[in-house]
Amino acid sequence: MNTFGKQMRFHVAHDFANLGSLALRAVLDEWTPQGARRSIVLPMELRQLRDEDGGHEIRPFCMLNPEEAQQLMDALWTAGLRPTEGTGSAGALAATQAHLQDLRHLVFKTKPKNT
Repeated sequence: MNTFGKQMRFHVAHDFANLGSLALRAVLDEWTPQGARRSIVLPMELRQLRDEDGGHEIRPFCMLNPEEAQQLMDALWTAGLRPTEGTGSAGALAATQAHLQDLRHLVFKTKPKNT
């Protein structure tokens, strides 16, 4: 980051002591005219809604800019999580590209580079 601003960074790790759960940690780095400052995100507080609470807006517990959201997704990916329904994964794309290359060799009667 250039001079002033904020950046949220996420860390994801397996916590095998808690039945293989994922431990999610977040750090907020801030740059101000007074200097750098680091904050950590504390555990969330869950509050049970009551019938008389109906109609109240449920506010987000966290706001992320697109770069921070991407960094969170990358951290989850590194920890081994994958989308439930994903199209266009890197493996599928590589297989499609290899298949197209094979078809080109058949149609244009060329030799593959790896032979």
